[in-house]
Amino acid sequence: MKKHILIAPMLAIAATTVASAQVASDVWTFEVNDEQALTATVTGLEEAAGTVVAIPETAVIDGKTYTVSAVNLYWYNTTEGPAAAVERVVVPKTVTEIEYLTCSPSVASFAVEFAEGSRLATIGRAAFSHNAAMRSIELPPTVTEIGMDAFNQCGLERIAVPEGVTRIENSTFNRCPLVEAVLPDGVTYIGNSAFCQCPLAFFDFPEELESIGSYAFEQAQLAEVVLPGKVSSVGEFAFADCPITKLQLSDSLKVLRRGAFARTQIKEVVIPEGVETLEADVFSRCPLEKIFFLPTGVVDMSLSFSSPFPYMYDATVYLPEGAADSNLYSSWTSHFGTVELLSDEEMGVMLGIGGVAADGQRPGAPYYTLGGVKVGEPLRPGLYISRGKKVLVK
Repeated sequence: MKKHILIAPMLAIAATTVASAQVASDVWTFEVNDEQALTATVTGLEEAAGTVVAIPETAVIDGKTYTVSAVNLYWYNTTEGPAAAVERVVVPKTVTEIEYLTCSPSVASFAVEFAEGSRLATIGRAAFSHNAAMRSIELPPTVTEIGMDAFNQCGLERIAVPEGVTRIENSTFNRCPLVEAVLPDGVTYIGNSAFCQCPLAFFDFPEELESIGSYAFEQAQLAEVVLPGKVSSVGEFAFADCPITKLQLSDSLKVLRRGAFARTQIKEVVIPEGVETLEADVFSRCPLEKIFFLPTGVVDMSLSFSSPFPYMYDATVYLPEGAADSNLYSSWTSHFGTVELLSDEEMGVMLGIGGVAADGQRPGAPYYTLGGVKVGEPLRPGLYISRGKKVLVK
């Protein structure tokens, strides 16, 4: 049910950055979304006094007063009428969800501001999608959910994601001209194409991150990628076509999908001990010179057809001594220019990892394998992690 409502003249805007501003009468349309809770969604703008509009906190419909709790304003195809000229929208503190809030293609700039004390929790799927005129937005700290495609192909240049958000869904910031993106450490998942084709030159990956989706950072401008300790999987072409020269993989890494780092500028890579799957073309067309391959167990990979290291005949591969007994060893020697078997100590020296000469010099328990498995005290010589540092136990 939709009703028109006339907002009283000279309505004050309650927002931190525009606290003293005032606007004349605007006419909005609403739709009741919960009769018992007396909440409504703003769905349209019939009349506007200028380019700045303020959504009201309440709406009177059929004699009842409803709290405005949601916004559904899809102006993406609007080229006529009052919405076509709107350059700034102030969202009241009563709104908890934004379904859509898109600007007209007629405006050169567009801004969304949130009133002081905002209770916004949810940004819906494609909520701000294709807002090319929106250069920035300051999200309230109450936001806990951002839907897929939420800012897809917006004009955003900078974004700070609130602390309560734990997932960056598919295509959230796809093709935005982002030069800065700050994520909270609690984010565990970055979805498919989340930052695809964003010109990010630097990205600080969240500490709790566990999974990175396909094409997540494809064609970004990252020169360095340091994956935090809990990342266990990297999706197809996740970092393809980035100018990466430095790569540090997570010690918890289990899976690298097809083309994950294809066509980057990586010259040296360390494959962690716990890796279980390496799909085809992971490092396709990379100028790899050194490959340190630490896994000694069974790895799902091929070194002939669909190799993760295709056509790298001039690269040197460094393997742990135990790899000589694996069924892949003959493939290593036939597909790479040089293959060297190293002891744990020799591998540590090559990787620049400090050794531990005696028990009394060890940093102390607990210890973890390079695959992230907690072992307490080392039971045998080898490379371990203790107190955030790699150590060589003799």
